[in-house]
Amino acid sequence: METRSHRPKRSVLHAERTLQQPRRLVSLHHRSRAQRERRLQLLAIAGAGLVVLVVALILGYGYWRNVIRLGDTTLVTVDGRNYSAEFYARYLGTRQAILTRQIQQAQSQVQPTPTTTAPDVNRLAAQQTLQQLQSEQASLSTTALTDFVEGQLVIDEAKSRNLTASQAELDDALRWLMSPPEAMQTPPTGLEAAPATLPVTGTITLDQAKQALNDLIGKGRFFDQSQVTDYILRPMVLKTKLESALAGNIPKTEEMVHARHILVATEAEATDIRNQLEHGADFATLAKAKSTDTGTKDKGGDLGWFPRGVMVPEFDQAAFSLKVGEISQPIKSQYGYHIIQVLAKDPNHPLDAQQIQQAREQAYQSWFGKAQGDQTKVTYQFSQPLLTWVQNYVSQGN
Repeated sequence: METRSHRPKRSVLHAERTLQQPRRLVSLHHRSRAQRERRLQLLAIAGAGLVVLVVALILGYGYWRNVIRLGDTTLVTVDGRNYSAEFYARYLGTRQAILTRQIQQAQSQVQPTPTTTAPDVNRLAAQQTLQQLQSEQASLSTTALTDFVEGQLVIDEAKSRNLTASQAELDDALRWLMSPPEAMQTPPTGLEAAPATLPVTGTITLDQAKQALNDLIGKGRFFDQSQVTDYILRPMVLKTKLESALAGNIPKTEEMVHARHILVATEAEATDIRNQLEHGADFATLAKAKSTDTGTKDKGGDLGWFPRGVMVPEFDQAAFSLKVGEISQPIKSQYGYHIIQVLAKDPNHPLDAQQIQQAREQAYQSWFGKAQGDQTKVTYQFSQPLLTWVQNYVSQGN
């Protein structure tokens, strides 16, 4: 007997398919929704990453601009030329290196020799020079910027006056700068001027000076040789010439008086001394016995010749008002009470070497003060972050 396979009726199959379809459609709907949510999550993660990246780039650029490349910022402008913080840091570092060498040289001069049995005059002078150099080094970070500006103004003024520095003069300036420092009578003010002629002794050769400069240049983070010439040596040479040019109009004679005085603490003492002088007492003897001016009492109170404006105003007015030989009433000043006697007067008294040098310095400082104060020539843009950046750069060495 032939068996026939059982086939469900079409209605049954249709019913089963109809029942299965909704379940398949629900499954696809949920899958599509999950995919959309996944894509949104990925987009959110990507967006957050992009924001973090942008913030990191902004912060990184700010750090690069404000810390790493802060040195590109202009620190000072002189006659339209901009000088960056890094350029000045290299100038300052070079100046410090030169000054450190000079201090080391002065220290070697201070050391006593094995045969030294008494204080040596030269060694004492070297000790004074060492102290002055150390003081200069302590203040260099605050004075070097003014020195740099002064040097640039000197170059510009020298150019307008057709003043130049020859190679021989620049070489001599290098020799002098690298040689052991001489004993300084007074500390230099501002940019140091090169001597018109080199000292007879104690100056090293040009080859030795060049080698010393090469040693200072080191790895090149500070000035190279050409920059040392242009920004340190040339201003030094031209300052000497500019001082002479500015001194051309300085008179070689001036109204002066030759006077002596006795200084005491009270008006009563001064009145008593004047009475003694009126009754024939010797001025020099009383000065040695009574005067509190230790600089002149042993010379009988003699002040020598001096022009107007050197003494304090009260003293100055009295001295130039007295007749020759006349003794003043007690004159009060910030130092006490003076009894003054004028020994001589001269409307055209020759200036001595020291007075001429003082006049030269006054003429130069007058010019420099006006040039530096001219905001069309010099403008500063420094800030504390810039100065801190400079110090950090220099502290890393050459």
